[in-house]
Amino acid sequence: MKKKILTALICLVILFMQTELYAFVDPNAYHWEGQQQFFEGWYFKVSDPDTGKSFLFIYAVFNPDGKSPESCGFMMAGNNSPEYAGFIFQQFPVAQFISSYEQFDTRVSEENRARGDRNSLHAQGSATDGEDTCSWNIDFEITERWDKTMGWMAGLQNLQTYWHVGAMKARATGWIEWNGELFEFEDIIGYQEKNWGDEFPESWYWLQANNFDDPKACCLSVGAASMPLGSVIFPACGIGLIYDDRLYTFSFPQQPAFIRPEIAPGSWSITAVKGRHKIVIEASCDPEYLLNLMNPTEQGIKPWTWEAINGEVRFRLYEKWGLRWFLRADATSNLAGTEFGGKKWLGWNVGLPD
Repeated sequence: MKKKILTALICLVILFMQTELYAFVDPNAYHWEGQQQFFEGWYFKVSDPDTGKSFLFIYAVFNPDGKSPESCGFMMAGNNSPEYAGFIFQQFPVAQFISSYEQFDTRVSEENRARGDRNSLHAQGSATDGEDTCSWNIDFEITERWDKTMGWMAGLQNLQTYWHVGAMKARATGWIEWNGELFEFEDIIGYQEKNWGDEFPESWYWLQANNFDDPKACCLSVGAASMPLGSVIFPACGIGLIYDDRLYTFSFPQQPAFIRPEIAPGSWSITAVKGRHKIVIEASCDPEYLLNLMNPTEQGIKPWTWEAINGEVRFRLYEKWGLRWFLRADATSNLAGTEFGGKKWLGWNVGLPD
């Protein structure tokens, strides 16, 4: 009898870990717990295949306790349109930053607010750097999610960086005005995710695509970083693909996936194998369109991120039968998010034209 009770308790503990009760609170909600070193940022992207325009918007806070001279809220806006690459970074007093722990409702300033739930999101705001100006008001209807993006790793304490994809794909409706040019749209392609933690990693790469030439290929997200865990640094990676209404995931160390990346500025090549499935991802972008974004570090907010939102991503999905791999899907997306960053890449663009 005691043995059965003990077995039942063990099963309950395992069930508790697997269901991740901490995730019942919307991961898009606020995570700060009083740490002196902390950041949190919410990322939105919209792309219009008809015009070739892509925009990104980031709502963020850095060291919200206000004790650091660099404590602030900040906004970023990016624009990759045909023959154009523009980026805006604007800081705001940290006292203006407000965010909810119970639900996703964040304000960087009075005019910059993002909110939502599991089914819909709203982002509005305005940012300027003195040269460029952008305003926006966008509603997102979420059509695809990647719940528990990090798996059991999201329950670990004191990781350097956490990652959550709130909307792998969404229908976006609203307007964007960039330097006086108004762009109105209805049901174009949207995406949303977030990061939080102490700082961005020493090195990372990221891909996001949801405008594929195969209608069965819905969306792809990739996030990978050199992740410190105690004194050990390991290559963490999460890949999520929704194809033919099924979510395929290839993650390490959350899953027994083998992942081999080859990354260079403007070029990404990744092979991942888990069980009977294999995915081969190839991505590229024109370096002239890379936006030099800002990211939090222990040394402050630094321009150590390079991202284009009009890149190209191709994936091939294989399934193994017996000893052979059979191709199940081969699809390509333009207007994709392609990014790399961290100290490792400093100086990569020395000698390139401004």
